[in-house]
Amino acid sequence: MAESALSELYGDAVLKAHQDFKSQLYDGSFGYRVMERLRNHAQHQGLAVNSQTFSGRWLFDPEEQTRRRIQSFTPELDLTQMALLPKWRALAAQYAAMREADPELPERLNLLRLVRVYMSDLGKIMIWLRDGFDADLDAWSKAITAYRDLIPERDEAASLSGTRAIRIRDYEVLEEMSISDTVLEDIRQLQDENRPLTRHDLFEMRI
Repeated sequence: MAESALSELYGDAVLKAHQDFKSQLYDGSFGYRVMERLRNHAQHQGLAVNSQTFSGRWLFDPEEQTRRRIQSFTPELDLTQMALLPKWRALAAQYAAMREADPELPERLNLLRLVRVYMSDLGKIMIWLRDGFDADLDAWSKAITAYRDLIPERDEAASLSGTRAIRIRDYEVLEEMSISDTVLEDIRQLQDENRPLTRHDLFEMRI
């Protein structure tokens, strides 16, 4: 859910609570902070992977008495290189301090592990939203109704089906949405033009 929609539906207080929850995740997880920065970096500035490790080993199959080669590739992030970029300097300094306190930490970050951490934290955000608005989501689902529109010169079976959705909050109707008459006319024209080529007896549109 976009934060603008959250504010529109539930007000600034709920939006702030949502932002505070995300801030807690951000402040409490180094992996989350790195992945948020890396996502933005990959979208607007450069490649997400600046290092990698290759490894391989032979695997022996005793039943077939054969060997096969197993290769592996690990994408990595070298923060010492990223530190050359102004927006990465703070994170690079944080990780340098972490490595100084714990020399066992690797020089380069394993992106496979960071992605797992990031997805776990994003899942917590989804759970927060679900738990907070489960009742409204259930009401929304019950408010979805199907309708059919018969195309002229077509008897019996409906040749177009669509969806009308009612947007509600606390059982108050805020907005109704459906396929416009203009779109319906365009679909009818498209069907007529293609009738000599194919037999499209049923058109379906979903919102």
